Amino acid sequence: MGDVRRIIMVRLCGFALAVFLLGTGFFSGGAVTVLADHVKPDPQAKKWARQADRVEGKVAEGRWAEARKELNQLAESFSKADLSRSSLTVEGVRALSDTLVEADRQLNRVMVRPEELAEVTQRVHLAFDALAQPHQPLWHRFEGSFRSRIGEVRSGLKKNRPEAVRRSGRKLIEHYEQIRPALYVVRSPTTVEKTNALMSFLQKELQKEELEPGTVESAVDQWERMISPLFYGPEEEVLAIGEEGKPPLIPALLSVGGVIAGVLSYVSWRKYRYSRRTALDRG
Repeated sequence: MGDVRRIIMVRLCGFALAVFLLGTGFFSGGAVTVLADHVKPDPQAKKWARQADRVEGKVAEGRWAEARKELNQLAESFSKADLSRSSLTVEGVRALSDTLVEADRQLNRVMVRPEELAEVTQRVHLAFDALAQPHQPLWHRFEGSFRSRIGEVRSGLKKNRPEAVRRSGRKLIEHYEQIRPALYVVRSPTTVEKTNALMSFLQKELQKEELEPGTVESAVDQWERMISPLFYGPEEEVLAIGEEGKPPLIPALLSVGGVIAGVLSYVSWRKYRYSRRTALDRG
């Protein structure tokens, strides 16, 4: 096993380094903008999306054993794929891997939690669907939900109803959590980190004992301006709206950290899959 782990680590590190250098413009001499167009669907990705769809469907029907079997087949196929040849970023691979691991854990609970399981398997479906059809993905259906929650937050602020603001704000964040893995598949890591930062900021504001209406409204306004470019526009528009004024070195360091975290996460996932298969074989 030691040699296998080293081989996987070397391959993933090489893949991660290549992605990072391309993303920072090292080979081209300038910055490279990663758009949704960088993801080109292939027959394998479409097959994974269909499997993810079936997993979500079986979970919705309460057919846990069948969903577990379908998920195992999807995870097995994904774990054997040569992802170094794909157009996915390291963070995209990590996002897909994380959804599979979480779905597997939820399905193998002693007592299944239907609502949590439904949310997790939806994230799996949205992420793999984004890989299969990046230009007309299912996660785009959340646009209306985002705008509705924004309207509710504004209404609560106007009527001075802090609990209503918190409730609608949390729902908005929950919607974002559902599409976040898909965003990592079709958007650049830098863009997703900008949206992550905004959602984290909003969450912290909602957790305060006393809301600051102006701050909450400002965060919601910023998110509303991000929606159209995030869903349909170029990376530059999203980055411009989410610009935090950090020194140029900080984004680069964050990118390196993301690459390292992605590599470690994916290696851990491969080890997790191996241990699961070993346990099943012994059983």
